Amino acid sequence: MNHAVINIEAALENLGGDRALLHELAEMMLPDLDGYRHSLQTSLSQGDLTTAYQQAHSLKGAVSNFVAEPLRQAALELELAGKHGEMDAAQAALPKVLDAMDAFEAALRDLVS
Repeated sequence: MNHAVINIEAALENLGGDRALLHELAEMMLPDLDGYRHSLQTSLSQGDLTTAYQQAHSLKGAVSNFVAEPLRQAALELELAGKHGEMDAAQAALPKVLDAMDAFEAALRDLVS
């Protein structure tokens, strides 16, 4: 498990040490990642900063359960760009979010295997 992607110890602490719950949350999160990817890419390609902002905000909250700081930070960057109407900054942030999502997904798959 790549602890730079997901901080297992901190996540378990937040969940009262419940490893089964962490496993369950990971299983629930995995199918959602493709939806986030698609929504973020589509909204930005269509110039829809409102949806990009909302999806980035939602993603940021969802990954906070895992103390997945690299993805949370990338999503925050995209969220703030969308919130402030900065299309260029939002588009620049998207590859960071997608890369961080790939690493996060791999870490989740390791967690549930």
